[in-house]
Amino acid sequence: MKSTSGKFELETPRDRAGTFEPQLVKKHQRTVSDEIESKILSMYGLGMSYADIAGHVEEMYGIGVSPATISTITDKLIDEYCGGMQDGHSFKAYLPGGASGGILPASMGDLPLEFGSLEQYGCFVGSHAVIILSDQDNTRDAALNLMRFFEDESCGQCTPCRVGTEKAVKLMQQRGWDEPLLQELSQTISDASICGLGQAASNPLRCVLEHFREDWS
Repeated sequence: MKSTSGKFELETPRDRAGTFEPQLVKKHQRTVSDEIESKILSMYGLGMSYADIAGHVEEMYGIGVSPATISTITDKLIDEYCGGMQDGHSFKAYLPGGASGGILPASMGDLPLEFGSLEQYGCFVGSHAVIILSDQDNTRDAALNLMRFFEDESCGQCTPCRVGTEKAVKLMQQRGWDEPLLQELSQTISDASICGLGQAASNPLRCVLEHFREDWS
């Protein structure tokens, strides 16, 4: 290079192939990572989809994040961001989308809570109102409580929802569940109800029938 003082050589960490890779200071890298994680969790809490979150992060920080990366961050909700399970309790199940979003076992806790991703399991994320159940909770009781809620909330306009939820509550109060009858009733409520409340009312029941046999048999 040239200057007013003459010529001089300036060494830079670049070879003839031009393969220069800048290195970030680890402390700064950690700060940026925490900031992005916090931002992702705040957007997730607002109910934004993984695709929207990824687009927003790329626009704000110039960093591409995959759905798998976002899922890894949201998986930390219980242990790192909610202080973990209470003493004497272990993670047993969760409601991914509020009262009508269904109930899934802890073994499926790594599923991405993304719009359209849980329907294949008879669930949905809804407003992302996640509810955690521990091994001290009985999913049978949880499903019964939710069905009582839908029985109370039914407007009564259509018979499948009005009568179906009432009948389901009576059957679920029995000591041993009649699985074939409850499956048939659940399907009827879902298929024949007019609005979304009735169509999704049996989601928790069907999930408990499928994943938590030990709680109701």
